[in-house]
Amino acid sequence: NNDKQVYALVLTGSGEKFFSAGADLKLFSAGDKAVALDMARCFGEAFETLSEFRGVSIAAINGYAMGGGLEVALACDIRVVEEQAV
Repeated sequence: NNDKQVYALVLTGSGEKFFSAGADLKLFSAGDKAVALDMARCFGEAFETLSEFRGVSIAAINGYAMGGGLEVALACDIRVVEEQAV
């Protein structure tokens, strides 16, 4: 939001199979509550930042969108999906 020349944000996966699989749930099940709490805070901040973005957010879904990855896609203003994406 600080850069007034940025009007749009495009989020996409860098791999061939996944847009995003979300968080590694093993970190949460490992029992370290401090790590889980820190990660939950980071995700909360990321979603808050995305929702406050003054421009248009676009999810270019190029593969599987699972868990938190699906939440990210749904939080965007526009979702564009490739044919092979699930």
